[in-house]
Amino acid sequence: GALTKGRQGKELTDFFALKNAGCVALTDDGSPLMDSRLMEKALRLARQLGLLVMNHCEDDGLARGHINEGYVSSLLGIAHRSPSAEDVLVARDCILSYHTKGRIHIQHLSSKLSVEIIRFFKEKSAPISCEVNPYHLLFEEEELLKSGANAKVNPPLRREEDIQALLEGIKDRTIDCIATDHAPHAKKEKGLLESAMPGMIGLQTALPMALELVRREIINLKRMVELLSINPAKLLGVERGIKVGAPANLVLFNPDQEWVLNEETNLSKSQNTPLWGKTLKGRVVITIKDGKIVYKSGA
Repeated sequence: GALTKGRQGKELTDFFALKNAGCVALTDDGSPLMDSRLMEKALRLARQLGLLVMNHCEDDGLARGHINEGYVSSLLGIAHRSPSAEDVLVARDCILSYHTKGRIHIQHLSSKLSVEIIRFFKEKSAPISCEVNPYHLLFEEEELLKSGANAKVNPPLRREEDIQALLEGIKDRTIDCIATDHAPHAKKEKGLLESAMPGMIGLQTALPMALELVRREIINLKRMVELLSINPAKLLGVERGIKVGAPANLVLFNPDQEWVLNEETNLSKSQNTPLWGKTLKGRVVITIKDGKIVYKSGA
């Protein structure tokens, strides 16, 4: 459910009504909650109700540019988006979670310092979880020079040192989940870099991108499944596991199948990804929901 009314960041939604309606988590997604007093109130109330608060952490006052502050922004002469925009809000939310004991989930983690901040507060037993998007693990900011606006995301693609910090966070379990942040856009919305909408499609590419981490021996298959499925389900209180009597919610995949993401294979109406036209390795074969096959490759 939404964290604030109309995702405006001014007034909290009715947490009680949302919980009674079945909501297990609250977020304004790409609209960060800037009001610290309101976030503190949200975390206290969420703790009482057993809800999870999720926040996209970028300070609106600092996140005014389009791409990461660094070599590429200087080369292209485009207004940059400083990592401090992320770090400041991550630190605030971690501090508030530490003091209120309210569960906070940091969305779309991308910066080295943010990983270190979260690790610090997790070691102090603050109820914090976090996620990273596949593209922040595999693409450096230089991808913008090749893919243009299709590589524009919020938070922006960053430097190699940030990627290495994220990968270390994956390995030492500071980072709990890999989430797609699937954001389809029409071609006209991905024109000039400065005016383009941020985001990439990610549902079909999440598996092959995660498997790339396995092939590089950064994680093993078991850890990949934890990051993509087990941990997200645990955070949201979704029944999980393969056992007698449990709902049959399964994904069967072939880790070695190669395929090209193009007009023929794409299941989205959008094409905004640097992986368009590329050969990918690893493909979902069958998806089963509540015992019914809802997707079959090639069907």
